[in-house]
Amino acid sequence: MLHEPNWAQGVPGNVETVEYLGLEETVVYVAEKCQLLWRNGYFPRDVAVLFAKATEVEKNKDKFLMAMRKRKMSQLNGEVDPFVQIRDALGVLTDDTVLDSIHRFSGLERNIVFGIIPQATEPAIFNNLLFCLASRARKHLYVLRVLN
Repeated sequence: MLHEPNWAQGVPGNVETVEYLGLEETVVYVAEKCQLLWRNGYFPRDVAVLFAKATEVEKNKDKFLMAMRKRKMSQLNGEVDPFVQIRDALGVLTDDTVLDSIHRFSGLERNIVFGIIPQATEPAIFNNLLFCLASRARKHLYVLRVLN
């Protein structure tokens, strides 16, 4: 049985679940959501984009980087920012967005976490990944179920 994620009562923050996007839709969704969050006072260093599997990270890193660069707007003049950087969990102390696997990000936290989990993930594994994601997000958790 899959558990629907809920944010703990009395704790500031929120959780949002988006079901069954394709990978391209997921990339656009994350980039647009980041742009909105950055306009509302968050910074790239506040964001972690975490995949269920390490193999998915390298396979999709360039897609995420391009989408983020296209949509990251400068605070001053609205121009595209070509200098958006994405790092793995080893770069967690930098001011960049982290893109890595859920397990490599173990023990680390960010204000905003996007968890990307394949739709076909077995319920027990999904629930375990969901727990891992929830323990990494301080304020906002976005769980994205991606079609395989």
